[in-house]
Amino acid sequence: EMNALNTTWTLIIVNPYRDNYNIIDPYPFDGMVTGVSINGTLNNPNDTDCCWYTEVALPFNMLRQFANRPCPPEDRDQWRINFSRVEWQYYVVNGTYVKYPDTVPEDNWVWSPQWVIDMHMPERWGFLQFSEIDPRVNSTLFEYDPVPYISSRAP
Repeated sequence: EMNALNTTWTLIIVNPYRDNYNIIDPYPFDGMVTGVSINGTLNNPNDTDCCWYTEVALPFNMLRQFANRPCPPEDRDQWRINFSRVEWQYYVVNGTYVKYPDTVPEDNWVWSPQWVIDMHMPERWGFLQFSEIDPRVNSTLFEYDPVPYISSRAP
């Protein structure tokens, strides 16, 4: 996870909750590079902001132990991946944001449709297909990989 301050929290859930999950928290993502760009102001409820962006670079050598496939990936390899955003409801008191108590549910968005409010179902994640072809020149045909999810092991 990360926020607009570029504060990160890295953990690995080795396998889905339903499969006797194992969590490594914190997970030392050595070599991870992150960046944030804010189009507006931060934590100022007196104006209207546009958005904020994040960029994350994950080193393949840190992902290798979970891939169960060649890593770095080869042309047309597919990995399941997902990204989510959780936004808590808030109100403003004396110019400061205050989060509603946990009785008010948060909003959840994901990069690919999950069809359930559960980020921890890898068989429902989107596909990331790697390609050696420059997409500005030609595109690689997407070929569905029927592997529902890759169960891995803790390092």
